[in-house]
Amino acid sequence: MGYNAIKNLEGILALKAIYVCSGKKKAAEALGSSLDTINKYIHQLEKTLQVRLISESKHGCTLTPEGLRVIESMSSLDTIWNKVCREKENKKDISGSVVIGLAMGVSTYFFPDDIMDFLDKYPMLRLEILKIEDMPKAKDDLFDVVISYAPFESGDMIPIFKKELKCGYFASARYLSKYGYPKDFDDMIKNHRMISKKNFNTYDAGYKKVLGGDSRVSIMTDISATLLYMVQFGAGICLAPLRFREEGAVCLDNIPCDTTFTVYLSAHRSVKDTQKVRTVIDYCKSIIEKMYEE
Repeated sequence: MGYNAIKNLEGILALKAIYVCSGKKKAAEALGSSLDTINKYIHQLEKTLQVRLISESKHGCTLTPEGLRVIESMSSLDTIWNKVCREKENKKDISGSVVIGLAMGVSTYFFPDDIMDFLDKYPMLRLEILKIEDMPKAKDDLFDVVISYAPFESGDMIPIFKKELKCGYFASARYLSKYGYPKDFDDMIKNHRMISKKNFNTYDAGYKKVLGGDSRVSIMTDISATLLYMVQFGAGICLAPLRFREEGAVCLDNIPCDTTFTVYLSAHRSVKDTQKVRTVIDYCKSIIEKMYEE
């Protein structure tokens, strides 16, 4: 391989890093390089291919259609590399890193009950847990394992397991002590403060209709953890999976709730059968199983 070929390969790797990291600065950090070096690699590759690969604006940079085609052409290289990694994994000890994409909404109910025993059993295993959106996107298939509220419809992620979570209406004991226990759904909506996730498309039709109208929704948020904290400190009533009981909230059992959430566990096809990833899949599956309550 000649000098120019090596430089072009460096340019392709820099381009892939920009795509994965959504920007040059983060790409440079990920590669342990500088912006000047990244720019030099990209400029050399653009000169060789005689096309523009990066489109820049005051909001940042994105790949041009030509740049995306270059990324797509790397799939064979990724396959070869993953094969090398799989062969390396064919040993008795379970070690190395597994990257888990955890949806922000799911993370509120993802309680790692047995994590101490798990890490004691696999001391050479390292978990890298990174946040993703509740609705996974194509670039999320770069993770080894993903836990989300929606399945992948494309990419290289393979569905492994799913669990439907029943929901209920919750308030804190402090809130109920001050404002009373709602008698029914209508009483709750008319006479109590409601807290809701901003994206309520997955709620049952009746509650969704209320949220879309003139209801007493005092707080709306797209951060699930904030929803939990607001209820704990007495801000109002919210809809959440029954797992919420374990966070000190009181379930309003007298008010029917037809809403369910589904949690999906997916894994990348190229690594799903390696020992370390299979071990993590089994562990994540056990946690999701515990999310379910009647």
